[in-house]
Amino acid sequence: RVQANSRSLARDQQGPPPPGHQASPMLPGPLEDDERFKGHDGSAARVAALYLRRMTRLRHMDFDQALWQMLCLCSDPRRVYRSATYHRGTKHQWARDDPAFVVLIAYLLLVSTAAWCIGFGRGSPLSVLSLALYVLLVDFVVLGAALSTLAWTVANTYLLLPSGGRGGRSGGSGGGDERVEWLYAFDVHCNGLFV
Repeated sequence: RVQANSRSLARDQQGPPPPGHQASPMLPGPLEDDERFKGHDGSAARVAALYLRRMTRLRHMDFDQALWQMLCLCSDPRRVYRSATYHRGTKHQWARDDPAFVVLIAYLLLVSTAAWCIGFGRGSPLSVLSLALYVLLVDFVVLGAALSTLAWTVANTYLLLPSGGRGGRSGGSGGGDERVEWLYAFDVHCNGLFV
């Protein structure tokens, strides 16, 4: 009885279903987080907060997909681009919504920094920790965010096609006013850093 009341309360909070939609008590309703993550619906602060919150939930990340993308980036980068294109068609966003790739890169940076410190005789724990923090925070996050912001600004300012200007080709969402997502620019930075 308590479970049935909580389900009806959850359905009431979601609002009415769209016309012609069959409500099913077995399927969960739409997630508000996924709507805010698209980048067009919410502010940059909300998108960043959601991405960071997802980064803390290791059990929910798809590490198999991230490892597959890393392998394909080294052997056949075209497959990763095709995967991003399919992702665009289904989720209506270019950026990865799963931060597992970023977490794996951070882990690999930590391992390589520790190996470098040990290999070159800077093996004291304090020097390993300070260099690891510098590599992660400055090299990866700050410089990556700055370069991604620069590329994102240039792409959205100078590289957009005029409205309806796809040159007769079909692709993406079909609109010429499609803008580059900042998170996609950061994904390109992550891909380049990995390769």
